Amino acid sequence: MINDESTHRPFIIPVFLPHAGCPHQCVFCNQTSITGVRRNMMSIEKVENHIHEFLKYKGRDRRPVQVAFYGGNFLGMEKEYIRRLLNVTAKFVKNEDVDTIRFSTRPDTIDHDRLDIIKDYPVSTIEIGAQSMDDHVLTTAKRGHFASDTQKAAALLKERHYILGIQMMVGLPGEDEASSLSTACRIRELRPDVISGTAVLAGPYHPAFGHLVHSEIFLDMAAAIIKAEGICRDTAVLKVHPRSISKMRGLKNQNVDILKKRFHIKSIKIIPDASVPEDRLALSDSICGKRLTF
Repeated sequence: MINDESTHRPFIIPVFLPHAGCPHQCVFCNQTSITGVRRNMMSIEKVENHIHEFLKYKGRDRRPVQVAFYGGNFLGMEKEYIRRLLNVTAKFVKNEDVDTIRFSTRPDTIDHDRLDIIKDYPVSTIEIGAQSMDDHVLTTAKRGHFASDTQKAAALLKERHYILGIQMMVGLPGEDEASSLSTACRIRELRPDVISGTAVLAGPYHPAFGHLVHSEIFLDMAAAIIKAEGICRDTAVLKVHPRSISKMRGLKNQNVDILKKRFHIKSIKIIPDASVPEDRLALSDSICGKRLTF
């Protein structure tokens, strides 16, 4: 088993196995719609050809190279099919075209017997599809496992020295802000090496999703400090770090518009100030001569 991965961004060769090995139909999941691949078992020959095709687009010095099996429940598939997939992929590792293999699987399919199937193959990373650590949310989403299954699976993968990834989804049925934050904290306690979120395979999508999240945080900070301190003039002046100006303004300047309407402010100025930390803002010149940092 290989457990050493470069700090460089890997070249991922994704192999989608929609619903393969999945015993349930979760309410949030439609892999055929997401991937465009029909629900059937991909032939080993097709997998091999797929890897060959992707390798054509790899730069000469791009490393490490990983074959990643997504979209299904890898360890829930037939044992012989698992071995055949790993055998064909291991040939690329032996030829030094590929460095490691990774896959995602449900936490309730991770046990000693199934891990024994893969122990002699160059699998480095296993991602657990936890999605939530709230049993009520998992039940509502018809996930078919519980938070305790994720805890046991994470401990077992750590014991066997695999690189541990944990997938979390937000906005699931029955979930609220408190539940999401609790899930994030409980996942952190499991000490994963990777918290999956680099690719959006399902759910809400926006090309600037990260920027939208940061903008919302800055909006909340600005609203809180304005509400707490009040405005003495018709103009509010917000000072932020130069790299945080777009986050404070929001997409299409919407944060400014929201604050003006909410607090009946005629004008809001956003001024760059390198002395303000990147994750903070300062409200000044409009709060009765005081400068307040949030």
